[in-house]
Amino acid sequence: MNFKKIALAAALVATSTASYAWVGPFGNGNGFGDGVADGNFNFSMNSSVRGNGYGNGYGHPAYGYAPYGYAPYGYGYAPQAAPAMTEDQKAAFEAQQKAAAEFHKKAQEQMKVAYEAQQKAAVDFRKQREAQQQAELKAHQDQMAAMRKQMEEQRKASIEAHKKAREEFLAMRKAPVAAK
Repeated sequence: MNFKKIALAAALVATSTASYAWVGPFGNGNGFGDGVADGNFNFSMNSSVRGNGYGNGYGHPAYGYAPYGYAPYGYGYAPQAAPAMTEDQKAAFEAQQKAAAEFHKKAQEQMKVAYEAQQKAAVDFRKQREAQQQAELKAHQDQMAAMRKQMEEQRKASIEAHKKAREEFLAMRKAPVAAK
């Protein structure tokens, strides 16, 4: 009997403390159910650095590789001057410089010609576009004038029809009513 009581108590504790999200085919039916949750999160990070050093720094009389008595290894030899060019090298260098200057001059002339051609094309395009716009404007103005003329004719015809109908109405009103 004690075993049954313990098992029943364990089952009761397990079911009462267990939580599950699905509550059956009731509610919104999405399987998540309704509930409340509380949470807490904490994050901390720390760092510390310490260091010690000793020695003789640059500029100190003992700086170097004491007690051996020689200075630290240097940074290489001083740069040497370029050897003098021979006459053939000088002539070739001057010819190369002259060719480069001529190439540069021709390139500048070609760029100038291309720029002028581009400017001329832009001016021609602008003139062509302005002529096209003027033609479109003239066509639009002609169409508007034709529409105004047509509307004026329709208005005059409407006024004439109205006058005629009024005259007929007044004539009918003045005419004696025939006896029945």
